[in-house]
Amino acid sequence: MIGSNNTIHISSCEVSPAMAAAAAVTGGLTDVRKLELASIPVPADDVLAAMIRAMERQPEKTMNADVKAPSKSSSDPVLKQLTDAGAVDAGKVFRSITGIAAKLDIQNIDTDMIIPKQFLKTIKRSGLGVAAFNDLRYNIDGSERPDFVLNRDPYRDASILIAGDNFGCGSSREHAPWALRDFGIRCIVSSSFADIFYNNCFKNGMLPIVLPESDIRELMKDADAGLQLTVDLIEQTITRSSGLTIPFSINDFRRDCLLNGLDDIGLTMKKVDRIAAFEKQRATRQPWFDNAAQLLSI
Repeated sequence: MIGSNNTIHISSCEVSPAMAAAAAVTGGLTDVRKLELASIPVPADDVLAAMIRAMERQPEKTMNADVKAPSKSSSDPVLKQLTDAGAVDAGKVFRSITGIAAKLDIQNIDTDMIIPKQFLKTIKRSGLGVAAFNDLRYNIDGSERPDFVLNRDPYRDASILIAGDNFGCGSSREHAPWALRDFGIRCIVSSSFADIFYNNCFKNGMLPIVLPESDIRELMKDADAGLQLTVDLIEQTITRSSGLTIPFSINDFRRDCLLNGLDDIGLTMKKVDRIAAFEKQRATRQPWFDNAAQLLSI
C-alpha cells in the first residue's frame, strides 16, 4: 500500500474463502465472478463419496452383548442404510433397561469428583470405569472404601444412578460420562444436571432424567432396598418394583437419537444424499474449493 508520502506500507487484508481459493488457483487476486472455469479440471469423483467408501471398508464395530442393535430388516430405509454403513453405534442404542439402582445422595457432584484430573491424559473412551469416583471409592493406598455405595453388593453392578441435585457441574470434561458409561451406568436420575454434562450423556448412549425432588426421594428408597428399576425410553416411564410408574419427559430429538444410536456423525450421515448432491454441484460451479482431483490421484 502506498502512503501519502510515497512510502510503502505492507499490510494484510481479509478476503472471502472464495477469493482466497481463486487467488491460489490463478496466482493473484481475482474476481471470482469473472474466473474462467473451463480451464480448471473438474474432479472425476467427490471427496465425500471417497470418505464413505473408506468408512464402509472399516471392520464392523464390536457390539455389547446386552445392547440390542437396530434390526437390519428395519422398515426405515435410512436407518438400515446407516446400520449397514456403520454409522449407527449399537453401543449407544438406548431403549429400555432393567437393573439395580445405586443411591448417591450428594449435592453438586462435579466432574472432578466423577473422574479426577490425573485420569484425563487418555483420549480413549474405554478403561476409565475403574477410576470413576476415584477419590470417593478408594483410600490413599488404593484399597476400596467399604462405605462407598459402588463398592458394596449389589451396587457394584448398578446400571442406574439416583443422584443429588446439580449433577455433573464443574469442568466440561467428556471423560466424566465416559467413566460412568465404562463402569456400567446407562441412566442417571437427578433433580437437575449441569448443561454440558447433560448434553454429553446423550452423545455417549446414556440417558439423563430430570425428576422432581419428591420422585427422587422415592426412587432413593427403592435403591436403599436394593430393588430393581425399569427405565423405558419408548414409553418415557420409570417402573418401580411395586409396579408404580413415574413418567419423565425428554426432548423428541434427543429421544430419537438414543433410540436409534445416532451420534453427531450418524446424524450427518442421515443427510448423505443431500451432502453428495451439494458436493457434486460445487465441484462444477466452484472447483477451486476442493482438491479432490489431486487427492484421488495419490
